[in-house]
Order: sequence, then C-alpha cells, then structure tokens
Amino acid sequence: MAGQAPPDDLAQKARLVFKGTIQRVRASLMAAEVPPSEQTCIVRIDEVLQAPQSLAQVAGQRVTVLLPEGDSVSRGEQAVFFTNPWLYGETLAVQAVGHHEVSATMAALTRSPGDPSRTLMQSDRQARIAGADLVIRGVVMTVRLIEPTTGEQKAGRRNEHDPMWQEAVTRVTAVERGDNPGPEVIIRFPTSLDVAWRDAPKFRPGDEGRFILRRATSGTGTLFYTALDRYDFQHANELVEEDSQPIEPPR
Repeated sequence: MAGQAPPDDLAQKARLVFKGTIQRVRASLMAAEVPPSEQTCIVRIDEVLQAPQSLAQVAGQRVTVLLPEGDSVSRGEQAVFFTNPWLYGETLAVQAVGHHEVSATMAALTRSPGDPSRTLMQSDRQARIAGADLVIRGVVMTVRLIEPTTGEQKAGRRNEHDPMWQEAVTRVTAVERGDNPGPEVIIRFPTSLDVAWRDAPKFRPGDEGRFILRRATSGTGTLFYTALDRYDFQHANELVEEDSQPIEPPR
C-alpha cells in the first residue's frame, strides 16, 4: 500500500468507504460485466464507514472491487476500501480509488460513529468549505428581488430553467475562512424549484448559521456571493463545537 494518498484525501474522492475482508483475488461476482483480472477481488463488507443513504446498510454483503492499476491485495487481508458504486445487479461492483490497512488512524474517518450517511454528508461539506472563497457565521436580515436585466425578463417571460435569483442581505457575525468582508455580505441564490436548482438553499429573513460561499461579480461590477449547493448552508441548530477559531466579529 506504499504511495497511497492519506485516508482523508481518499475519502473526499469516494462515496462508499468500508472496512472489508478479501475473500478471493483475481475474481468477480459479476464476471459477464467485470471479467476477473489482476485488479479485481471479492470483498465481504464488514463495516460501512461512509455511504449514501441507499448503501448505508450493506454490511455483510459481498462486492466485486476493481482496484486501481498497480494496487494489490491478498486473500484474508482486512483493509479499508475507498470506492465509488459502479454496477448494480444481484450484487454490487465498485471502483476503488485506494485502500489502507485497518489501524487506529482510521478512527478519523468515523466522524459520526454508526451513521455512515452522515459521515458522507460531513465529508461533502468539508469539500465545499475547502473550495470556498468565504465561510462565515451570520444571519439573514432581508431578502430582496433582483431587478430583471434582459428584455424577456422585463416583460415577465421566463424559461423553464430560469433560476429566479434573489439576494439575501446577511449580517456577518464571524469569519471562518477568507478575508473579512465587512459587516454584511450579499448572497445571491436561486428560488426556482427546477431540477437544476432545487437543492440550492432558499433563504428567508432570520436564517442563521454557517454560509459556505463563492465570490462572483455582476455585469455592473457589484460584488456578491453565491450559495448553490445543498451543503452551502448549515443551520445554527445543526452546528457543533469545532476546532476552528473565528476572528472577531467585524465592526
């Protein structure tokens, strides 16, 4: 396993992470779709550490694992596999992005013991934070419409995928990542329930919590931020004590 990326890095690339025991090497439970090769093995899932809700209860099942080129395992070995679901049938086939020996260091992956889907949610949120321009604690003061800019919008005509943008004027109470933006930020968000936008947060006055934001600029040069992913807002009542030390509230 020399040269493997650290567990936390692999977890960011994987949807299904589990501790498993290798039962057969160069083998497959789905031979027609995944021919046995040097890179395939059959693994019994002993414990699910991170998973979408639909796969949170697969402990005890056997799966076909396609290992990355150059990786190898031995029969009877137990390891933590970082994988992504690949093929569904009577059994499941997954593609591994890596694996690690089972050790005390793996405890870091179990952020929510006994709840692999919550562990995945926290991993996704950490990925959003890592790519954000600004992460703040704050409270939405007002929500306002954005003036239409195109002729069709001014005439009241919208296409079915129109995001129907609004702006949340948000008071900043603490900054967790990025430069201090001052006492307020403008967060632009889609109010549309179209499939392209339905998972984005829909803000209302009084919403308080953590905002994970990307910087953008309007055609007129106005700076604003966007929150477009389901994990870009975390309500205050969901927040727990963390190690981060926010700076003093802006004045």
